[in-house]
Amino acid sequence: MGYGKIKGQIIDNENNEPVPFATVTLIDTQTKAIVGGSIAVNKGDFTIKSIKAGSYNVVISFIGYDELQLGPIEITNKGNTENLGKTGISMQTTELKEVVVVGERELVEEKVDRLVYNAENDETTKGGDASEYSTNTRKNLNFKVNFSYRFGKLEVAQPRRRRSVQNNELKQQESNDQPAEN
Repeated sequence: MGYGKIKGQIIDNENNEPVPFATVTLIDTQTKAIVGGSIAVNKGDFTIKSIKAGSYNVVISFIGYDELQLGPIEITNKGNTENLGKTGISMQTTELKEVVVVGERELVEEKVDRLVYNAENDETTKGGDASEYSTNTRKNLNFKVNFSYRFGKLEVAQPRRRRSVQNNELKQQESNDQPAEN
């Protein structure tokens, strides 16, 4: 009774490049038991030697690729060599439904030249109007920041600039002022 072998080369279906280190598993078709295997080398080549006569499936797998099953492949008593040639495997694709990245700013961020007050993270500003926002900002920052409320807009006065903010735009307030003296 002779022993046969199975050989071939594993390539990527998309770019025809070898897939080194792919796993090749030999499975007996009757018992479904794993009876041998190999790992593809740098150029994707593999050889499974010393295979007894019988009927086998070859399963090729590699991380990031779809598993491929070939067979049945018959090894005869004469010890034949089955050359599978170039065998392509396809990259596994998974379509994600949605990816959500969640991050939250600190209530007060200290920058090199200023403090930034992030009102959207302050529970005391939720549901209030611009005048409440003004009062809470002064308390939370402990800074001398000048606000005035005119014509439905909150005026924020800062050194060297003045800007107008709509109620629904109140998300962040920056101050270049120095801390208030107590």
